Amino acid sequence: MRLKTNLTLLSLVTLLFVSCQKELSIDTINGPVGGPGGGGGSNSLIGNWKFLELSANTESAVEATDGTDTEKTITVSSYKTINNKGTISFDATKMSSTGVGYDINDTAFTFLYANGVLLDSVDFPFTFTIPSSSGQTNYKVIGTDSIYFENGFFAVPSSDPQATQAGGGKFKIVGNILTITTSSSTTDTEIDQGVTTVTKNKIAAEIRMQRQ
Repeated sequence: MRLKTNLTLLSLVTLLFVSCQKELSIDTINGPVGGPGGGGGSNSLIGNWKFLELSANTESAVEATDGTDTEKTITVSSYKTINNKGTISFDATKMSSTGVGYDINDTAFTFLYANGVLLDSVDFPFTFTIPSSSGQTNYKVIGTDSIYFENGFFAVPSSDPQATQAGGGKFKIVGNILTITTSSSTTDTEIDQGVTTVTKNKIAAEIRMQRQ
């Protein structure tokens, strides 16, 4: 093979993606805003909520080809946060987070392929701490179970201290538990010296809160 990007480099790229999931998991979660359903409407969101946990499934696929040979890595993780802290409050138009932070202590897995053949797989610790942070954004409820955040979701100190790009998801309230589910996917293509590299990232997340 004369690919500029070899399997070792691809492994490092996917490791970097997993290491940066803290930025996707709570800072830049995005997803399509859905239609009507049974969530309860904006009035049911108003109040203070304790952040209980974030769970997420992530996948990053990096594929490089020179037109003859193809190398690919797929890195996946599935985690649930621990040592969760902080509160989220909703008024009629604004969501504010105060002191939201958590830890992750899990395992991620990488699979390495050459021309469609699995060559190897590795697992490695997937651990980091998100310090407590605060932020706010305007929001809108669409129908009865979809929510749209004007400037993103929660900010984390590892990136821009402000909430970022717009996004949303589905919400439901059962008893005193609020659950927001959301998903995001990105695709990036680069061509360098005859080698085409395509990176696809996906995340599906669920955030749970308890009314105070």
